[in-house]
Amino acid sequence: MSEPEQSTSNSSVIKNSITPSTSQQVPLKILAIGSAYEDTILYVDKFPPEDGKQRAQRVEKRRGGNSDFEARNIKTTTCIFRPSATHAPVAYIIHADNTGRNAAEEAKMIEYIDTKDWRDKAIISVEFEKPFRRGLEVLIDKADVLFFSKVFAEGKGYDHADEFLQIMSPYCKETALLFCTWGSAGAMCFHNPTKKFFSAPALAISSVVDSVGAGDTFNAGAIYGLSQGMPPESCLKFSCELAGRKCAQNGFDGVVEKMKLAAMKKEENAANKQMI
Repeated sequence: MSEPEQSTSNSSVIKNSITPSTSQQVPLKILAIGSAYEDTILYVDKFPPEDGKQRAQRVEKRRGGNSDFEARNIKTTTCIFRPSATHAPVAYIIHADNTGRNAAEEAKMIEYIDTKDWRDKAIISVEFEKPFRRGLEVLIDKADVLFFSKVFAEGKGYDHADEFLQIMSPYCKETALLFCTWGSAGAMCFHNPTKKFFSAPALAISSVVDSVGAGDTFNAGAIYGLSQGMPPESCLKFSCELAGRKCAQNGFDGVVEKMKLAAMKKEENAANKQMI
């Protein structure tokens, strides 16, 4: 295996803001596959021991899952609705201050899409989050974009994102783009066609307020960035910043607006420097 080149996301390729203005944005054509849940989040001082009892400091309910779309103006016409159901799926999440998919069926879906003449116009992304979920390996060579979590990499015996991505790259498509998030250490990206690494630090925030959904936020940022034609290093930096801003607040509302405001400030600062 040839030695990959490494770059950082503060490369000179990135100029001013990487957040597209409204006039520059490309219309989104993204199909998300998942379920809509009612998330019940229990906030505690520390994660309770097995079979232990602990009082939650507070409880919060949100619409969650991988398909919390309607409130954000995303069409749900392709979704399956079950009007006879009396209860929505519920997920309980324990949020500690100190702290399944059917892969075979998904593989069949991707293989079906691969037979279509419009396949080269579609980009398929797959998230690999839980290392011990059986059968996920069948999806590795089928995805165009792969999102790996730190937990997944560590579960496979790796302590560094770059080492993990380099080992995984031969098992992926030659055209694949691999991401791996690493918590407070930021994230890395491996561009298989060029064998180049890109890294980005986590956004510096005063404190982590709510990390529930941070990984999903990173993935959403990367999908959005790629849909807008961002190069890998810019896309990585954008996703890290988006996930960081989400961690600095409760929930998701207002994160996009904060990104736009930050982008405007960067553009103003750059313009002021040019004037000076």
